[in-house]
Amino acid sequence: MEKFMHYEEEIICQCTDSHTFEKTLKEKGVKYHYLPLEKEKVIKYWEDEKRHFAYFHNETYVFITDSIPDDMNWENIYYDYKGQAHNEEPMKLPTRAKVLCQKAEERLNENKEFTFENFYKDTSESELNMSLIHLGSSLEEIREMDHHDVDFSFLK
Repeated sequence: MEKFMHYEEEIICQCTDSHTFEKTLKEKGVKYHYLPLEKEKVIKYWEDEKRHFAYFHNETYVFITDSIPDDMNWENIYYDYKGQAHNEEPMKLPTRAKVLCQKAEERLNENKEFTFENFYKDTSESELNMSLIHLGSSLEEIREMDHHDVDFSFLK
């Protein structure tokens, strides 16, 4: 069992599969249920009057936490664990501005002949703004919110 930090929350990692973990919960008389998620396998359970979540990654690891990840991305727990195992710093939670800008850029890329080399020199402020508007935001709104992790220097 190992402990590490993910978005300032302590996570416990165990090398076991969901069947073994579930069997242990049953043997202890712990009530649990699977969250209704399509891709991730997550159990919510109560032990010692405290709520916990167990996220299973590839039937190899179980990650135990007391809260749902702030970005609601369970898989990032695994990536953060592996990164820290290779002496990387814990992941930092991206801002909403960063997530919206990345999605806007993806949308723009779908409509262009895209190469990584020319994206940043070929994207205009109005193109990015229109893409953000389609996501229910705007460049003005992004600039007003915390956007410390967004680089706008590429806009022409």
